[in-house]
Amino acid sequence: MKFPNTVIIGAQKSSTTWIQRRLAQHPDVYMVPGEVNYFDREGNFSLGPEWYARHFQKSGDAKIVCEKTADYIWTTCDGVPGEPADKPERMHALLPDAKLIAILRDPVRRALSGWNHYVCTGMLPATLNIETLLEPSNHAGVRNYGIVQRGLYHAQLSRFLECYKRSQILVLYQEIDVVENPSQGLKKLCSFLDLDHNFRFQGVCKRENETRSSLAGVFLKSRTKGTLRRLVRVLDRRVLRRLPFLPRVSYPSPSESLLERLRELYKDDIRKLDRDFGPVPDAWRN
Repeated sequence: MKFPNTVIIGAQKSSTTWIQRRLAQHPDVYMVPGEVNYFDREGNFSLGPEWYARHFQKSGDAKIVCEKTADYIWTTCDGVPGEPADKPERMHALLPDAKLIAILRDPVRRALSGWNHYVCTGMLPATLNIETLLEPSNHAGVRNYGIVQRGLYHAQLSRFLECYKRSQILVLYQEIDVVENPSQGLKKLCSFLDLDHNFRFQGVCKRENETRSSLAGVFLKSRTKGTLRRLVRVLDRRVLRRLPFLPRVSYPSPSESLLERLRELYKDDIRKLDRDFGPVPDAWRN
């Protein structure tokens, strides 16, 4: 059986798709499209290594064999139904020599993007106000989707350091390595993976996987499940949100009070991240 030697582990809404699609261009890389969700979903994990290995059958003699699943990094998920916290141990048992890539985003902005994502996919009501993000009445939903907890990056990466060497983990920052200087970010990736630095990647400034939706699409998604909901997502992405007469979901616009509460919540974790995986972008401290 053949397994990956590189895994993009997250974080959600932090440009993992951008990295995936850039690396997929490199002739020495075999990249599985989409997300495999092997180590984080019990249904897939129960199918065993043989099921996982089938995703890499066409990798041939590629130097780098890689998959991306943004939920792998989420280990601050104790008590969340169906969300295993032992992802690092599962991964290390099968892929002890793998290189791991994490890309992180300002946790406050990531939380807002996460909220927007779950509204646009119909998992949260579009009528729900972002100001209630930290209110006890929404605790279960916010917790189960990891809207806040996913931004505790140091706590999550520390769990991977219990299994992997620090040298096996590359930490990138969206603001620096994708937005400000994507070419430099790709050089860091190539250096980490021992790939040709001279390869000319295409679309380095292209934005990927933006979450946008029409209000009509959100209404339909919130009232469907399973296959039907997936079909509605495709309909919204390809048709509904493109219609000029249908209003779109507005991106959350939080008050300064809520932003300050989130900054305070992440403050200590950012300090530890800066110490052990930094330097973090200056904007994170403001």
